Amino acid sequence: MNQQLTKSLITYINLKYYGVDIEKSYWEGGKNIAEKLIKNFGENKKYVIISGLGGNGAVGIATGLFLAKLGAQDVRIYIIGRINNIVDSTEKIIFNKVNEEILNNKYSNLYIKQDCYSKDIVKGDIIIECLVGTGIEEVNHSNKLKKRFQDVINRISHFNSLIIAMDLAAPSYTPDKIYSLMYPKDERAEVINLNIPNDINIYCGPGEVKYLFIPKKYTHKNKNGKLLYISSTKENKSLEQIITMARQYEVFVYIYNFNQNILNLDILSKEDTKYFYLVKDTELKIILSEVDSIVYGSFDDENLLNESLLKELLNINKIQILNQFVMKFNIKDESKNFVLILNKNETLKQDRNNEFPLKAIAFEKKINLINISLNITLYNYLGDFKISTSSISLKEKYSQLLANLIAILSTKNDLWLAMKASTFILELANQVDGNYNNIANHITEAIDWCREFS
Repeated sequence: MNQQLTKSLITYINLKYYGVDIEKSYWEGGKNIAEKLIKNFGENKKYVIISGLGGNGAVGIATGLFLAKLGAQDVRIYIIGRINNIVDSTEKIIFNKVNEEILNNKYSNLYIKQDCYSKDIVKGDIIIECLVGTGIEEVNHSNKLKKRFQDVINRISHFNSLIIAMDLAAPSYTPDKIYSLMYPKDERAEVINLNIPNDINIYCGPGEVKYLFIPKKYTHKNKNGKLLYISSTKENKSLEQIITMARQYEVFVYIYNFNQNILNLDILSKEDTKYFYLVKDTELKIILSEVDSIVYGSFDDENLLNESLLKELLNINKIQILNQFVMKFNIKDESKNFVLILNKNETLKQDRNNEFPLKAIAFEKKINLINISLNITLYNYLGDFKISTSSISLKEKYSQLLANLIAILSTKNDLWLAMKASTFILELANQVDGNYNNIANHITEAIDWCREFS
């Protein structure tokens, strides 16, 4: 699915979760767009609106009503599909209100028709394309539209009209302008502001979780992939956490220790062996070609490290979960697959007295950064950030939670999306647990709750 469309759908789910009145927002969006259209192009125009069965379609219908109210010469709304097939009831409510206005002869300059095909659409001076959203149909999740939608795009593309896309253009054509609600979904877009708290844009929510759990096509049995865990430690605590994580997320873990003699695998049961494999030096190169991601564990004995090998690993184009120790080695600036996780006791120092601004370090070092303290704050290499919405009390369970977080982060298609979803899952698990002692045991419950909601 198109990344910007996914982002838009995530925002829609999160708005509902945080109590924003979606219908009110659609009407507000329609009013603001209609006022912009009249200001830019005038009343003496024929406006044609092409709506799908998603959120943008609802805004398109609302725009049509406000254009008519503002005195536009001729407003025609064509809905590609039947209103009864809409999953989200909000567009149906807006359609019924507009249709009622027409039936009561309030606006002679307004026309609306549903279940339309390309042949139904007439030429206008201004065409507003509102197809992208939850109702648009694609072929096998590709960017190729099904025939009904493609025929519509082909028809309006051949009109000698100004075409404006709502929020994000449908595939296979280039509009003259794009109007995006709340934030730009395209670099060419003009933003239409809504009266929604700005904090909504930086909260993580169930929208991220809904679109997280899509394993990569090439991962282990189409589950959560393969992970290489690299360490140099004698203690088994980290390994126990990785065992918990692997069981929960069905991750296959390769373990490589810089000293093969110091790692004790006696804690593994026969059942656990299906999730783990201890990598020998001679096997490492082959294993690196198979894994989806690399996680760096504890390095208690730095004398055991092969620094040239470590530098080579850091230049591999895989998702890599870093610790502060490996940050001192050279990292390719063009790579955006690194995640540095800091807990509340860790800081990045510019000098002896000054800490690095974390947002700046993420941008400058081209890494994604997670800071776990009273809240969880995320920064990505583009300078974007997200936060959890409530305090996280991790106590002694911090390390086990971190292992769960790593599992989610390290095997998904979209790293930034996975970071956001992981943060929200941990927050919900924290709320479900109540006493903060068994948060990891409630992660699955939190995931299921998100799926039910969305």
